[in-house]
Amino acid sequence: MKVNKNDLIREYAEKEKIPFSKSKKHFNKIFKLLSQEIKKGNTVMISGLGRFDTDEEGRRIFKPSMILKYEDEKRGKKNSE
Repeated sequence: MKVNKNDLIREYAEKEKIPFSKSKKHFNKIFKLLSQEIKKGNTVMISGLGRFDTDEEGRRIFKPSMILKYEDEKRGKKNSE
């Protein structure tokens, strides 16, 4: 099952019992902050999710945490790293 950004926003809104528009505003602020930090060349590490980084050419890289790697292995998926 694939989940997109709006799915996550909707799920968060339902769990927190807040309007979709407020949930979307929260998500957009977080994504903007993450993007800004990565563009500055900073590494952003989120425990349980992974590391967002850039390579020598400025391309964005995501390296999943060991927790995500383990969950993928349990489901029989190959690691894309």
